[in-house]
Amino acid sequence: MQTPPMQIIPETVGATSAPFELGLATAHIEFTVHPPSGPALKTPASVPRRLFLRIENLTTETDAPSYDVYINVPPGADPAKHPGLKVGFTPTFGLYEASRGDGNHPGDGLGTQIEITALLNSLTAAKEWDGKSLRVTFVPDPSWDVPAKLRVGRVSLVIG
Repeated sequence: MQTPPMQIIPETVGATSAPFELGLATAHIEFTVHPPSGPALKTPASVPRRLFLRIENLTTETDAPSYDVYINVPPGADPAKHPGLKVGFTPTFGLYEASRGDGNHPGDGLGTQIEITALLNSLTAAKEWDGKSLRVTFVPDPSWDVPAKLRVGRVSLVIG
């Protein structure tokens, strides 16, 4: 009889403290990362840990561009000159509709989860990430020229 695989319970180890808005300029947010103190501590060392960047509760009152998402772009640097730090993009297909609440839908928008384990391991090995804070950069689609605001409910780092 085989033992069932261990179920890993995810744990948030860092997150933004308040919602924020994105416009047509590149934006940076940073938050503190804490060592695991809950379920992730109970995961045996033999089980590989995975790290995920969660971007939650994206909402808008108009159409909005998608944003390329980077982690740990050095302050003042052009994200385009650091393509290896790009981890994904924000979803916007159906965002306007998902942002409107009605009797059947709360209107809490969309979200995404991006695995960033390999990149953070690489940055740690190269001593380019200290594991104490995470800097996330949002770069709007350059072809978008209509004023827009995208509200982000929360960005977090989850270990699981």
